[in-house]
Amino acid sequence: MKLVKIEHERCNEYDTCSYVWAPETKTQEEIQSDVDAAQSEYLEMLKQFRAKFPTPISSINNPPLNSLPRNLTVGEILDIQASEEERYSQYSKQRELLSNFESFLYIRGYVGFHERHSDVACTLNWGHRHADPLQYGTETPDLFTLLEG
Repeated sequence: MKLVKIEHERCNEYDTCSYVWAPETKTQEEIQSDVDAAQSEYLEMLKQFRAKFPTPISSINNPPLNSLPRNLTVGEILDIQASEEERYSQYSKQRELLSNFESFLYIRGYVGFHERHSDVACTLNWGHRHADPLQYGTETPDLFTLLEG
């Protein structure tokens, strides 16, 4: 097998790298094609996740008071805050169960490996996806998937 280094970029700036072992018979073009296909499948999984679990208001500004009707009591506002906190907690738990980018390469016969010299390097530009809960990088390979159930 040969080691592949995938450099992840966001907004045309380096973010991190993933390292995976590819079958020895894979060419540079086949590897790039697999990496591109894995990215497409990963982004589709995120799209489905976001449709199923829209990003709730975070606990930092939960909820913005100027967005609430003025006739609410303090108790009603506290109930709304508690409800939003619970939604955010559930969202966070489900987000942690998402498969990471590398798992979409593992199903194609690639094997994960931590930081070593690479035989092949690919660059993958993720664009302006700051709001998406992207998970990639070889640090924490995770094969769970939320959408299976």
